[in-house]
Amino acid sequence: LVSGFLANEAAYDPLKIFLQLNSFTNLESVATNYSDSSARLHLYHSELDRLVPHANTSALASLFEDVVTVNFHESRCNSDGYRLIFELTDRVGIVHTLCGLSILNGVLGDMM
Repeated sequence: LVSGFLANEAAYDPLKIFLQLNSFTNLESVATNYSDSSARLHLYHSELDRLVPHANTSALASLFEDVVTVNFHESRCNSDGYRLIFELTDRVGIVHTLCGLSILNGVLGDMM
């Protein structure tokens, strides 16, 4: 998935479109969509992220924090390894994608 996605293979175009549209969704009623108080939302950001501004992630977290438990992994992906990746490429989305996969891996691991 990651290799094909980053290689811009045409098979992943529908997924990219879905993710882009989803990223710009206007959440009008958080309480309606997430009424289960046991819900947990994982958000992440890295100072090295060229794709999503920190203010956007913070604003999204603030929309949800009164309704669900928000785990905001605000600086999870600021390590030397991520900094090296950031310095080696100017492609937008690399650190964002790797950071997201790292968070997802941790969340799935916690579920087992």
